[in-house]
Amino acid sequence: NLAKFEVKPEVLKLIPPELAKKFSVIPIQSNKGTIVVAIVDPTAMVLDDIKFATKLAVEPVLTNYNAFDAAMQKYYGGMASAAHAAEIYKEKAKK
Repeated sequence: NLAKFEVKPEVLKLIPPELAKKFSVIPIQSNKGTIVVAIVDPTAMVLDDIKFATKLAVEPVLTNYNAFDAAMQKYYGGMASAAHAAEIYKEKAKK
């Protein structure tokens, strides 16, 4: 259960909020070159992308959408929203 985990700030920094939202993953642990991520869709082809972005081996664990949404709010809170807002602003500025 994702709600039982208390993710350390240094683990959260391994996957920035915009990537966590894009890949629908929450990093929950990191140990000896491996990052454990909670993922909502086991068929999503994002593990290689996460491995590339973090330079760590990736171990996925399954979570449900409600737990994922709660964890995103708890750990990334306004950061994910701020990153999304910045993307929208940049797109509008180009026009």
